[in-house]
Amino acid sequence: MDWSCPMTARLSWDETSALTENIVAALQTGGSQTLPELAVACGSDEIYVSRVLDILVTTPLVSVNVAPHEDDSAGNKVMYTYCEGKVLPYPVKLKTLRSDINEEMKAISKTYESLGELRKLLLVPPSRDSDAELKKYILYSMESMPGQEEPC
Repeated sequence: MDWSCPMTARLSWDETSALTENIVAALQTGGSQTLPELAVACGSDEIYVSRVLDILVTTPLVSVNVAPHEDDSAGNKVMYTYCEGKVLPYPVKLKTLRSDINEEMKAISKTYESLGELRKLLLVPPSRDSDAELKKYILYSMESMPGQEEPC
């Protein structure tokens, strides 16, 4: 067997993990892409990208869509898509997603606590006219924020 040929060679576990992260990141931020586009985006050989995609399409993360070519050429394009077409502003690491969500929830809770404390401070009668106008403005701004709800 010739291990230098991509058809028979295998990537190490670490290389496969890194390639998987790169493929998911490319789909998250770049939208639907073909196999050659993903290979270029990941800087890897198409055969390795194809092998990883074969596994990823068995998960809810990546789906395959067949679309006609834009230039009316014969045949169709096979497009790989992240989470049914979701495009993110920056890639999200799936390994740390749960801990990232927990950290964000803690930050949101702290923000609500801080807003509650700020609201209490703003409701205290002002000592000067300039403070009164500033407090009115800040309180108005906080109350007029869309989706603003009282913390539980």
